[in-house]
Amino acid sequence: MSGHRDLRRACLAAIVCGGLALALPVGFLSLLFLAPLAFYLTGYALVAAAFARQPLEKPQAALFSVALSLAVLAVGALPLNYLPGGIRAGWWALALVLVVFAGCGVAARRRPAPPRRSRPAARPLPRPGAAVVLGFTLAFLCAGVAVAASFVPLPADKAIGYTELWALPGEEGKADVEIGISSEEQDTRGYELRVALPGRRQVFHRRFSLDPGERWLLPLSLDEPVGEGRVLRAVLFRDDLPRVPYRRVVLRGPPGGGE
Repeated sequence: MSGHRDLRRACLAAIVCGGLALALPVGFLSLLFLAPLAFYLTGYALVAAAFARQPLEKPQAALFSVALSLAVLAVGALPLNYLPGGIRAGWWALALVLVVFAGCGVAARRRPAPPRRSRPAARPLPRPGAAVVLGFTLAFLCAGVAVAASFVPLPADKAIGYTELWALPGEEGKADVEIGISSEEQDTRGYELRVALPGRRQVFHRRFSLDPGERWLLPLSLDEPVGEGRVLRAVLFRDDLPRVPYRRVVLRGPPGGGE
C-alpha cells in the first residue's frame, strides 16, 4: 500500500479500534472505539476498492462508507453465528478488521500508481471557524449521550410476562416424577401447586413465590408410579386468581408399561 496514505491509515485505525474495543474493560469506552470500525472504516475500505479508478467526491464517499458499514454488520451476523461460541465481540472485531484489510488491499491493487512529485512547501493549516468548532462539539456530545443512553435500562410497564410449568419422568432411583416451574414475570408472584393422581387425593400441595427469572424443580417419589393407563395431573394457580387454573400439565404413563 505504498503511496496510498489513506489506506495505510485506515488499516492502522482498524487495528487500534478493534484492539482497544476488546481490551478496555469499560463498556462505554469500548463502544466508543468500536464505533469508527463498525460504522465507517469497513465501508470506507469497500468504497475505496469499488471506486479505486474513479474516486467519489468526499460527501458521497462518506455517505457510501456509512451505508456499506451497516450492510457489513447486517450480513456479517449470519456467518459469525455458526462460529464456535456464536456471535461474540472477538469474532466481530476480527471480522471487521479483516474486511478493512481486504478492501484496502484490493483498492491498493486497483488504484493507479501515484505520480512522483516534489514535496510542496509547507502551508499553515487553516483555522476552523467558531461555527465548525461548535458543530463538531455538539456532534460529539450527541454521540456520547446516545451511547450512554443505550446502557440505561428502561421500564417495561406494559410488557407481558409468563410462567412455565412442566412434568417429566424422574431419573431412575431418584424420583418418579420431576415437576418444574419457571417464572418470567415482571415482578415476584405467589403460586399454589397441586399434584394429583386419578381416584386419589392430591399427592402434593404447596404455596410458594418466585422472583423474575427464578426456577423451581420438584422431584416427587410416588407410592404408585405412573404406569400404563395412569395419569398424573399438575395444576398451578396464581395468588391473584386463586380459583382459576393458570397452568395445567398432564403426564401419562407409557403404553405397555407396568406399575
